[in-house]
Amino acid sequence: MRVKNTIFMGLFIISFLTFSYSSGNLVAKDVMTGFYFSDHIVPNEEIVWDIAKFDTEGVPAEWPLKTGYTAVEGDQIKIKVTKDPDELNISHYGELFYSDVDWAEFYLNDAYLSDNPSDLDLTLNLTDEILMAWLFILPTTIEFDTGNESLFEYFYDMMTPYTYSNDSGIFEVSLTSDLFTQKLQIEYEYALLFLPGIFRVKQTIEMSYNIVTGVLDKLDVYAFASSSESTNEAHIILLNEDSTQKVSIHWATGFIALLTIGLAVGYMRKR
Repeated sequence: MRVKNTIFMGLFIISFLTFSYSSGNLVAKDVMTGFYFSDHIVPNEEIVWDIAKFDTEGVPAEWPLKTGYTAVEGDQIKIKVTKDPDELNISHYGELFYSDVDWAEFYLNDAYLSDNPSDLDLTLNLTDEILMAWLFILPTTIEFDTGNESLFEYFYDMMTPYTYSNDSGIFEVSLTSDLFTQKLQIEYEYALLFLPGIFRVKQTIEMSYNIVTGVLDKLDVYAFASSSESTNEAHIILLNEDSTQKVSIHWATGFIALLTIGLAVGYMRKR
């Protein structure tokens, strides 16, 4: 597959109703001409993720993937590949999960959901204020005019200068022989003139991808906030069936998270 245009890759976009915080503008400097998926993502391949943790307080403890099909802790999300993504007529790799392109069958446990990704809600929208989005599979190779490069090595090199650790939080990236991992943690307090009390917020998101297959290996999201009016919390973990990583221990309890966490994917036009 060949595509033409530039790509913008913002690792996370975080926005709050009354407060905004950014770890930096992570903008790719090079012009990409294409992207390629792993040779492991081929017809008849089945990829499975366990919903290893879905603990919430004050927000729904379930995930409505489709009308009549709600995922909870202990369920599995399955993707059975029916077409090689590299042979599809798509302009950006996000289309695998947010368009009507026919490339896989989607299942909740053994229940068939659809072969049309646009029929499904593959993001977690627990409330109007809590939205978590990601891609289950990323390309493993990107193409430049000068040659091909590992997507994850490229992102690691691009994001490393923006890493930090201070009183406001942590932004880390790591690249091993099998995993590319990104972690963002924010913790702060604030007050509003028209409301009493102090608002306290803690958010952590850790996302790992298998660098050989491009498959999401582990997604660990925690949102924790409190006010004088309410305390709510969400801690959700997706774990690929073949992952060697473990499910983390629960953090603190409480809080309502007024946040949007997303993985921004660039749009690339086909030649």
